Amino acid sequence: MIFNATKVQSLSQPTDYNTNRSYLFDNLKALMIFVVVSTHYLRATNGFDVPTLSGATYLLFISFDMVLFIFISGYFSKNVEKVRKTAFRKLLFPYLVLTVFMYVVRYAIYGNANLSFINPSLALWFLLVMFYYRFFLKDLIKIKYILPISIVASVAAGLIPFFNANLALGRAFGFLPFFLLGYFFQPEHLTKIRNLPKPGIIFLAIILVVYSGFMAYEEVLPLSSSFLISSYESIGIPVLAGIPIRSWILLTGFGWIVVFINLVPDKKTWYSSVGLNTMSVYALHLPFRHLIIASGTDFGGGLLSFIVPMLLVAVSVWILSRPIVAKGFNFVIDGLYKVISYPFIKAKHYLYSK
Repeated sequence: MIFNATKVQSLSQPTDYNTNRSYLFDNLKALMIFVVVSTHYLRATNGFDVPTLSGATYLLFISFDMVLFIFISGYFSKNVEKVRKTAFRKLLFPYLVLTVFMYVVRYAIYGNANLSFINPSLALWFLLVMFYYRFFLKDLIKIKYILPISIVASVAAGLIPFFNANLALGRAFGFLPFFLLGYFFQPEHLTKIRNLPKPGIIFLAIILVVYSGFMAYEEVLPLSSSFLISSYESIGIPVLAGIPIRSWILLTGFGWIVVFINLVPDKKTWYSSVGLNTMSVYALHLPFRHLIIASGTDFGGGLLSFIVPMLLVAVSVWILSRPIVAKGFNFVIDGLYKVISYPFIKAKHYLYSK
């Protein structure tokens, strides 16, 4: 059932640390939310260009940020009944609320805005895509060889023009392999990766970093090719070139998963608590991105156009991940859900009582 009369859970309810807790995923999420906010602030800065330090950092970060987030989401979706039951409340409902919220923010900042639930606003596509994944996961895993099929579907999606930003269909197919890989991943797989020799993994990481830098400074491909959002032809890539390009992008994504699982510490760190409250950061940093755009600032240009945004990222992530902010965010979303769902719950009870 979409609506549930029981107490609404928070989107990212913090849990107390304990001695038996694995901190790997808390640390991964903390690092990834820092990376996500970095990409948004860097690109919002006036004068952003790909063949610069900011551009190279941006290209590097987008090669793994959502890959890791979606992989982690898949890993924690193993209870297929539960994730389907809560998909509306935890994902689609917040998407609808935040779409309206961001419309108000854009209108207040720019004096005009377009309200659209069909074309997600910036980062909100993630919530819509995750709704698809978690709602249909129970059915997807019934398909034999669904993981390799999803890889083929991801590559093939670039051949279909209407798999684009509308309803985030392009990204839904593009990132599907990473979600399913996370779902099928077991703790023993994590252990095997973490036991791989560190020197080899560090060498792989260096190769991936150098590759991203080369792609940025040489401007080999359109920046949008890394978004997995549009068809090959719509971004100026011939079909025969688009297929191996997307295949390579997927492969580098898988490589980054191995790198981060191996190198990120599985112990409590000074940033572990950030990983408990990534949803509040993800949603609430977006207005600040628009303020950067509206200001038209380059923060002094040169190296400052990289340093200042990154400092703002650190401040934003730290403040917006504080428990009081996360609890306030969850309180508002949960409260709105209770108010809006109340008539439907009462109607359901009335119908079932007859």
